[in-house]
Amino acid sequence: MGWFDHLKAPDRLPGMRSAGMNNVMPYTGMAEDVRPYLDRALRAGVKVFVEIDRLLLVAPDPTVVSLFIENYRHHPAVYGWLLMDEPTIDPDFRAVTPSMAKTIYRRIKAVDPKHPVGIVFGVKEDPRPWRPAMDVMLFDDYVQSSKVHEFWGLDRWRARLINRASIASSLRGYMPVLQAYGQDAQGRPQREKRLPTSREIRYMVYTAVQNKATGLFFWNRNMSLKGWIDKVMTPVSKEIAPALRAIAGGPVRGSSTSERRVRSTVFRDSRTKALYLVVVHNGGGTRKAQIKIDPKLGVSRARRASHGAFYMSGGKFVDKFGPYGARLYRLA
Repeated sequence: MGWFDHLKAPDRLPGMRSAGMNNVMPYTGMAEDVRPYLDRALRAGVKVFVEIDRLLLVAPDPTVVSLFIENYRHHPAVYGWLLMDEPTIDPDFRAVTPSMAKTIYRRIKAVDPKHPVGIVFGVKEDPRPWRPAMDVMLFDDYVQSSKVHEFWGLDRWRARLINRASIASSLRGYMPVLQAYGQDAQGRPQREKRLPTSREIRYMVYTAVQNKATGLFFWNRNMSLKGWIDKVMTPVSKEIAPALRAIAGGPVRGSSTSERRVRSTVFRDSRTKALYLVVVHNGGGTRKAQIKIDPKLGVSRARRASHGAFYMSGGKFVDKFGPYGARLYRLA
């Protein structure tokens, strides 16, 4: 889980880590030395998804790109390589076709088979021709417009999220990029957007988790507001941080709900065997749902943040969910 940010802002790395983030995607710019940022990230305990120098893709040369990879691939802070960001939209990549991207990808993997290669796609782009050129697909879709009310567009956002998950199913990873910008310090809209509300960001985080996301990024720290981050984003990132290893392992069978629009998913930490339950209400209004946990999981209670434990009777407990409500429980 991490932020998009900028190479010139390494001082933000410790704060990201203390807020539960473990990754960062800094925009590299042109012909910049990434090593000082990597050194700082290592000290902060944050991995870096390194953007390949865009200057190397203006007139793409696989050999030169592979030299960039060779320069940094042994650094312990490297998580992976960002090949392109919105390849059919950004003019920096106009010379890179899917076939050329595949050639570059193969050269990268020949030099560094260990770290994944990712490409970011915008909501109007078709990622399918680019699948042979990536291990990880990232997908950005920003629906919080300054002209619409809370929760507007989330049903269509979820449908697109699921669609892109199916496109990425043959890849090593799928990482939705969630909106984390929208107002400047004076409260004016940025790019006709507004900042997501607390309920919207929770819904998007936990819905992505339930729909095959192997990671989450937020766009972007450089355009976000510290007050919003502290009040809205950080409570969610800190809440989910202890469950990230369990979520990374994928869901396990063992839960169901009494409401069609309330979905439950169980995750198990492979190291500690701790169980986590994600429950999301995909709709408006309020729903009271009975949640059933398979007795084979040996669970007697479910506890959610800032709330007492729900003790189960017959493997069941009841909780209430507001519009697009999303909860994380620790099962014991």
